[in-house]
Amino acid sequence: MHASHKMVVATGTMALLIAVVGFGVWYQFFRDDAPPRVTLAAAIESVDGTTLIDSGVSARLDGTWTVADDTDSFVGYRIGEELASIGTTEAVGRTSVVDGTVTISGGTLTDGTLTADMTGLTSDDSRRDQALERQSLETSAYPTASFELSDAIILSNAVATGVGH
Repeated sequence: MHASHKMVVATGTMALLIAVVGFGVWYQFFRDDAPPRVTLAAAIESVDGTTLIDSGVSARLDGTWTVADDTDSFVGYRIGEELASIGTTEAVGRTSVVDGTVTISGGTLTDGTLTADMTGLTSDDSRRDQALERQSLETSAYPTASFELSDAIILSNAVATGVGH
């Protein structure tokens, strides 16, 4: 091989190596693999097949609803996580161990209680999950989270103003 041919092969190999390492860094730290944001309108549409704009939605939603025992019901967090010298990534953790009921009357959420097993919070990174257990949320010390609705929420106003998203 000539020296110029060796240089071309070495340069090509180096460029390929840089591309592979660059892809690995992007995949590990910068790709957006967070689940999509949850909205009140989408949740109602998934249950009822309609949107809050539909004038008949209020009557179809009236009643007491119980949290389903499946992975479609969850409690979680979504936060910008600052990683040293890497930047901010979107961290999302969820638990589907949730119990509760809500009551809707005339398009207004009138009553609601929810309880979540916070020890079931999981994300895409076990190190983050362990930090939640020992620090920040301290799920080992506070294993459950409870919510009780204190004031009624008019659902169509909640969607229009962004409350409930």
